[in-house]
Amino acid sequence: MNKFEIVNLEGLGIKAMVINDDKAYLTYKDFAVAAGHPDAAVNSIFGDSVEEKRRRVRETFGEIVDVLAKGNHEHTGELIYVIKAKTGEKFLIGERGLKITNFPDIEYDDLIKNIERLIHALRLRAYREGYKQGRLDEKIKGSGSEQYQQQRRDEIVERAKRDIDELKDDGLYKVPFKGTFNYACFADFIVNREKRTVVALLRGYQSGKVLARGIANCHPNDCFNVHIGKAIALRRALNIEVPDEYLNAPQPTEVRVGDVVRGCQFDGFYIESKTFTLIDFDKEIGAYRYAEDEDDWIEPGQIGAIIDDSREEVAE
Repeated sequence: MNKFEIVNLEGLGIKAMVINDDKAYLTYKDFAVAAGHPDAAVNSIFGDSVEEKRRRVRETFGEIVDVLAKGNHEHTGELIYVIKAKTGEKFLIGERGLKITNFPDIEYDDLIKNIERLIHALRLRAYREGYKQGRLDEKIKGSGSEQYQQQRRDEIVERAKRDIDELKDDGLYKVPFKGTFNYACFADFIVNREKRTVVALLRGYQSGKVLARGIANCHPNDCFNVHIGKAIALRRALNIEVPDEYLNAPQPTEVRVGDVVRGCQFDGFYIESKTFTLIDFDKEIGAYRYAEDEDDWIEPGQIGAIIDDSREEVAE
């Protein structure tokens, strides 16, 4: 399965200008091999080194190059291009490091053939996606649908946590400035659980000034998760695509220690709806102790909805 979703563009005459050589992926061997151009990344077989490859890619700045293929980064989803410089050497450059300068200048018959090939590829992909979705739907309809839904949410939360570090370059986030160079920034996250928002502020490493910002808002009917919120806000601040799974993550189905839940409690003469932060579970009595009144307990049957499953204070 092509996890990078590689598209071959060789022979279409697509040209681009290198506007930011810092966006080169020098050691992404798996991508280069999948794209059919293993020499686009550093490989000891070719007697290459990272330092030499970096020096040569810098020499392409401002140069018009040939675009040979494109695909998606397996973790961040960023679009990556395989390019060929005037020297004949190939490199991997992220989408923010290139500016496409022309549309393919090809004959009408060749254009028709390319369109037919693309339509065929799209049909095959639609068939595969439809088959995958069908299997997923069947799995969800099964008896373990709630378990699968929780498992899927856990996977998305873990990916969001990794995103915070994996989007860094040499320990800092890079904010492009007028397409010529990048500002090195660190991130400040402002979490407002009452408003169910997360704001990412990217500040200059030296100046401390806010150079970019992004915000994530949680829908009132959804469960708030600070990790997913941070990943969304950070990606918006960096002006890169937010994965659909972040925006449409399944809701949690399993109550866990550390969750904030909405529930009902008998308070004297009437039932009162409250918010509870679960801090412990007693297996003997089958109830949760909660932070708002550590001497009291709430039973699972009293819990209505999970409204925050960030569990930042719980070691998982």
